[in-house]
Amino acid sequence: MNNSLRIALLLMASVVAGCGGNSGRTSMPAPVDGPPALTVIADQSLDQDTSTAPLPFGISDRETPAAGLGVTVTSSDTSIIAPEGLVLDGSGGSRTLTITPMEAAIGDATISVSARDGAGQAVTRSFLVSVKPVFRSFTQFTNDTYAAAEDSDVRTLKGFTLDGDANDNPTAFDSLF
Repeated sequence: MNNSLRIALLLMASVVAGCGGNSGRTSMPAPVDGPPALTVIADQSLDQDTSTAPLPFGISDRETPAAGLGVTVTSSDTSIIAPEGLVLDGSGGSRTLTITPMEAAIGDATISVSARDGAGQAVTRSFLVSVKPVFRSFTQFTNDTYAAAEDSDVRTLKGFTLDGDANDNPTAFDSLF
């Protein structure tokens, strides 16, 4: 047998022995450090000038205790949902998020929740929040009389009263005129 064939056979024997060949032991691959897990939060729809109930979500990681995971939340449109309108609560693996839009804001914003472990690996989940407009209605018509000057003809002023406000939205009045 030539030397190259002997070397090749010796190398193959050492590879087989290193893979658990005749040793009677089986080797398991080392676990891979993966990113944290984050549960899904469903899309939300709410009326303007209201808040969501606390939205529950869960976080976990194989290597880092849940209490050691960093959680952040951002809004794609801060004119609808500002950072101070995103309130995280809870501890460990059970967390909540309460969302409060800006006053009189309407429209859609994408909310992104991220969890980061001690190794710097992160996972992000996003969901849509739709803030719907709410307009107030006219509740009372008014007739009032006044005189422009002493001894002048009495004039009548006709108008209406709003219940609450129409949130400074001029389109609330378009259908009346």
